[in-house]
Amino acid sequence: MKKILTLLSMGCLLALGAVANSQIICEWDVPFSKDINGNPVLGSSGSYHAVLVNLGGGQYEIAAYANNDGNAATSAIAGTPHGATPIPKSGVGKLSFNFFDTGGSLINTTPTGTASGNTANTAYLYGGFPNNFGGPNNTAFGTVASTVASGGYTQSGGATLFFNAFDETTFVVPHAIVSHNAGGTVYTQTGGNVFTGFFSLGAGTLGAVSASLQDSGQQYTGSCNLVPEGSALAMVLPGLVPLGLLMRRRRMKTSA
Repeated sequence: MKKILTLLSMGCLLALGAVANSQIICEWDVPFSKDINGNPVLGSSGSYHAVLVNLGGGQYEIAAYANNDGNAATSAIAGTPHGATPIPKSGVGKLSFNFFDTGGSLINTTPTGTASGNTANTAYLYGGFPNNFGGPNNTAFGTVASTVASGGYTQSGGATLFFNAFDETTFVVPHAIVSHNAGGTVYTQTGGNVFTGFFSLGAGTLGAVSASLQDSGQQYTGSCNLVPEGSALAMVLPGLVPLGLLMRRRRMKTSA
């Protein structure tokens, strides 16, 4: 029995170490938004994906890319009004994020470095039409498949961390196949592109983060609750106390 309890205790401590050493703090899907009547905002469909990474030294990375879902375009001609239902899923060029402490209050942010949208392939994967990111007007994504130089976004901090694309060439396109490493800092793009922004946080223990992505009138919102690294031990301790009591009782019986 003692060996089993010891192994369980070690497992809890190993889990604690895994949480403390993890680079990805939170990873979540950002689905399409609905209006007050429960309808998708301007034909929004599908979802995006967000990854929050602790880079160490008080620095963070926030990344966003499209999931390969939602309505596909039915016209290969970029800039031609769609004029039909369903409206194609739109790319996004306005990205905002809010960070909350464990009490629900906003934590101030400061952008650091340069935000960018690195393009792997402008092909519209889910539908087969190149140079097109959908939306009500089938707006063109860009001109050629290439790596877009950093500096494609303006950025601002404060209560809301906000990024705004200069033009469509750095928009996050609506359909992509993306994977990343365990730390979330190396992204492999079969298609589409990945937005990355960098920032630091003000005082407060991070408890949750929300994302709002939009353009062409379509909107995508989603949030993620996380376990702050500072309170990880507090979560593990309640599970260790009963184990300690059982081991103490066993020692008392043995000595009797």
